[in-house]
Amino acid sequence: MKVALFLAGALIPILGLHAEVIDDMEIIEAPSSTGHNRQSRQLFTNPWARLTGVFRDQPAMNQPCVTKEGEFGVCMGINECYPERKIFQINREDTWIFGQYNTCSVDASEGKQIIGVCCARAFPQMPTRISNEIDPERDLAARKCSPMPTNQKCTYNGRRIVNGQEAPRNAYPFMAAMMRVSSYSNTARQFCGGSLIDESHVLTAAHCIEGFSASDVKTLKVYLGAHDIKVGSRSEHSVIRIIKHKDFNPKTLVNDIAILTLETPATMSNTIKTVCLPTFDSTFTNQQVTVSGWGALNEGGRQPHVLHEVDVTVMSNSECGGKYNSRIPGRIESSMICAAGYNKDSCSGDSGGPLYLKQSGFAVQVGIVSWGIGCARADSPGVYTRVTKMMDWIERIQRCY
Repeated sequence: MKVALFLAGALIPILGLHAEVIDDMEIIEAPSSTGHNRQSRQLFTNPWARLTGVFRDQPAMNQPCVTKEGEFGVCMGINECYPERKIFQINREDTWIFGQYNTCSVDASEGKQIIGVCCARAFPQMPTRISNEIDPERDLAARKCSPMPTNQKCTYNGRRIVNGQEAPRNAYPFMAAMMRVSSYSNTARQFCGGSLIDESHVLTAAHCIEGFSASDVKTLKVYLGAHDIKVGSRSEHSVIRIIKHKDFNPKTLVNDIAILTLETPATMSNTIKTVCLPTFDSTFTNQQVTVSGWGALNEGGRQPHVLHEVDVTVMSNSECGGKYNSRIPGRIESSMICAAGYNKDSCSGDSGGPLYLKQSGFAVQVGIVSWGIGCARADSPGVYTRVTKMMDWIERIQRCY
């Protein structure tokens, strides 16, 4: 069996390690307030990419850089590097919202100023030899299972809802807003969505937290029960752990899935409930589904502060592949699900949120907002992580983390 861990910014393959619980997970934990957290959770102490251009002390873009994995790239804005991701158009100095890892930064009077990401996707890379050795202190295989409460799970087996609660009309009680708090202004900024799958876990997209370090996790907040993320009632939760799929590919967005572990379990109420997860496999082709979030209402539009929903129709993967496979790195995979509607789509800022089927008054999540070219373009459907293909991974995390 092959296991991989992040160690000092590099992906380290380890052969022969008997640790099924982490063989397809990357775990990031927030630093302990007592200072006794294991060093193994600190995935890197220096997360920034190395600038290699002439003007290394100037915040100039398009400088050559080298990632922590040794890949050559160019410093640019995160939207320029990843135009297909359904994240907001942000100023380059706001790149910190998506984490510090492999970012380009310069020294400023306030400390490190992040000016973009080291984008390596457009450059052919030389293969590098990676060590198979691992520091025993960084061995996550030695970590014992430490389950969180998961009493409020809801499942759907294709015939009936199990342990569900009927949501009030026009409410989205399973929606989670992912927020980053600025250390300078102490204000929160919503950057991605997610869904509450039990009282301790939020399901989201890996690309939302791809650049997070342990210190980034500490400044991550989750709003539950919110309709208006600017005003109104909500329940705020800190995050103690992020688990990302080990085989997430940032270039093709395959396995674009992650789970957040809340520091304190959510209390179920009229405004906070869990979404149901499917325990059966289906293509859902031609079925009407719904996507909700705080994303832009049109391509290039501004962020609303109230939650919106849109109904779209699932298309077959073969039809979706016919629209995309000649235009993208990689291809439409079986772990993806595509949906579209006339002038309807998820959009920038909806990343990580749920695509769900309405069934007998319940919401059954079938997808996670992942990527697309533009918003609501006739030739470019929205692409989502297919939840039915990820249920084994999700359930193992619920049981142990």
